Amino acid sequence: MPPLHHQHHLPRAPAQGAFDFCCPQPAHHTCKPTPAYLFIADNCGALRVVDPDTNKTVACTQVRCPAGIAIDCDLCKLYVANEQGSALTVLSTNNLQQLGCIPLQECRNTCVPAQDSLRLAVNPNNHRVYIPQPDSGKLAVVNGFHNSLMDLVRVGGCPVAAAVHSRTNLVYVANHTSEIPVLNSNSNQVFTHIILPGDSGVRDVLVNHCDNRIYALRDDGSIAVMNSTTNTLVQSVHPPGGGVTLALNPAIGLLFVINEARDAVLVYDTCTLEQVGTLDIAPSTCHCFAQLAVNTHTHLVYISDPCADTTYVMDGGMNIPIAEIPTAGQSLAVLSCAQNCPVCARR
Repeated sequence: MPPLHHQHHLPRAPAQGAFDFCCPQPAHHTCKPTPAYLFIADNCGALRVVDPDTNKTVACTQVRCPAGIAIDCDLCKLYVANEQGSALTVLSTNNLQQLGCIPLQECRNTCVPAQDSLRLAVNPNNHRVYIPQPDSGKLAVVNGFHNSLMDLVRVGGCPVAAAVHSRTNLVYVANHTSEIPVLNSNSNQVFTHIILPGDSGVRDVLVNHCDNRIYALRDDGSIAVMNSTTNTLVQSVHPPGGGVTLALNPAIGLLFVINEARDAVLVYDTCTLEQVGTLDIAPSTCHCFAQLAVNTHTHLVYISDPCADTTYVMDGGMNIPIAEIPTAGQSLAVLSCAQNCPVCARR
């Protein structure tokens, strides 16, 4: 099948396949470069591909109990973990063809509710995929070349998020404890822990390769900012009302935080760690923001709200809302692989 080119027909899968493309055949247009598509997996198992120019669904397929998404740009692979990280579905980013389904563990459903999301990580240097497994206290490691399970690394606690530093090949794990396990991606061995003050655990973690900093969202809603060279705490940031999830745009040096009140996204400058903007979400009888995702090409920020069945689109540079996509879920990912770095005074 041809790749998902902008405004080109997406052919239906063969009759025996499980794919259901959702868009009618449009008129032929001159092909543009493949845009940085948004992937949204809703709680019913529909995986939708959204065009970043039109904010319209251009394709969709079904996946079982999606809870986390990651993309390997070089291999053109989309990884979707199920609700307890017990299996990983591998799809092509070009045409949503299923390339494999990898069993990872027996799902015991004992640690986190099924509606919680997982943050998967891909190391672009060795194409290994890291999938948190809350039930077992382990991190599954998948070989992206062969779509096979390589290892199950014990990291303790209740792991729900992983992040890779592409320049050091280190993997950081959020496991709802105050100690962040750090793995060497070459050996898949835990070689140290970053110990944070207090007893509040870590629920989400991101790595900024531009400034060599780690951003860890804690269970109390604060953000621990760490130096990845020394693995030490630099500063703690306390968003008003607390934070529930993070997203990062290293290309323009901004950190986005959904606040605990669940009615706004707070914007922080990664150079100064000061709040520089706020996006107020449209009033609703029910908000339950689940995930954030950033398009580093267009600087759009996507805010998933499953309760309103809406994904809000904001301009991440101007901090203004620009669109609403009538679907939402626990998992978001953007096919946005550029990693440009801004100039920052402290670097």
